[in-house]
Amino acid sequence: MKHYYTFLQVAAFLVATCIPPEIIAQCDCEDGTPATPVSYTVRMDSSTLDKVIISFPKFDPSIGTLSCIVLKDTTSGVSTTHVRNLAPQDIRYRFRLTVSTSITGPGFGISEAYDQYYGPDTLRTYGTPGDSITYGPDTMFNSVTHTTVNNSNLTPYMGTGTVGLEFEIGGGLTSLQGGLNFNNQIRTYTWGVFNLTYYWCPASILARNITHFTAIKKDNQVLLNWEVNNEEAANTYEILISYDGRHFVRLSQAANPYITAGATAKYQYQYLLNQAVAGKLYFRIRQKDAAGHVSYSPIRVVNPDEQGQASVVIYPNPVKRNISLQFDKVLNSRFALEVISAGGQLLQQQEVRAYNTSLIQFELTRPVPPGIYYLRARDLGSHQQYLHKLLVQ
Repeated sequence: MKHYYTFLQVAAFLVATCIPPEIIAQCDCEDGTPATPVSYTVRMDSSTLDKVIISFPKFDPSIGTLSCIVLKDTTSGVSTTHVRNLAPQDIRYRFRLTVSTSITGPGFGISEAYDQYYGPDTLRTYGTPGDSITYGPDTMFNSVTHTTVNNSNLTPYMGTGTVGLEFEIGGGLTSLQGGLNFNNQIRTYTWGVFNLTYYWCPASILARNITHFTAIKKDNQVLLNWEVNNEEAANTYEILISYDGRHFVRLSQAANPYITAGATAKYQYQYLLNQAVAGKLYFRIRQKDAAGHVSYSPIRVVNPDEQGQASVVIYPNPVKRNISLQFDKVLNSRFALEVISAGGQLLQQQEVRAYNTSLIQFELTRPVPPGIYYLRARDLGSHQQYLHKLLVQ
């Protein structure tokens, strides 16, 4: 049998305990640990192509949060160069062969340059025996390895399908002695192994009973409010703050010893802004029950530096259908909400009225294929615009 509770415990205000700040352990990726790795390996067979696309499966964001990506590449190359003298006399030549390789993709840019010198060698008059010479095959690079970390440009790697990295080779032969009256043909074979590792963290367990969590900036404060449905007297709450969205510090602790089991409780916390700290602030609530089980509220973002203009976060992201836009100030305006493809095509538009609220809810009413889109919110009163990337599952 299901039980429904409809009454409200109105006076369950915050009981704050002054405790030393403590960094809450978050999943990190500075050196690839302690996040969970998922690796993919692609082998490039020996090829004379100037450009090869190395494709990897994208990371499925439904299993957790992507912290960073590590690319390890090991490549080799062998080059053969054929030169022919075109001059009507014998020429003593000296050459320099330069071969460059690059690996590029979102968040990655790796390059190497290799030099090989030939000569001096005398090439006979054009059209006579000895007017040509072949250098090599020479090993230009042998199992050269790079390990590169990408922890900033992660969005292109999330979703469905594949993401491509481009391996490219270039270069040429230059004359250091003997002039330019010659032709040449260079053939370089390259091969290698490419390993892409996604380091991810399990998505934090969201507290299903924490609702209406808002962070609103007002004057020199940020007001945090949240409600708890079916509250239990033994539950405790920690207010967490982060300055980078990854590492959270505990601000204070809240508890309500007077709660009636099964009630809906309201909590409030006032955070005094630190003028010495610039940039966005990230807030979340950590709930712990009598059995020691821990869960979290969604994250709310406030940007005190943006005077007059509100900051907004969208959630959930990735999304399937329903989207919420949480602003960091109370709104009283009409908004035009638009879903735009990566190519700039308007897929859906809806006008909503925000009256004395900081939350706008939006629904994808038309089928949208999985992929990366943009959600634009236009304040029709102030003409301010808010644009966020939207990942549709």
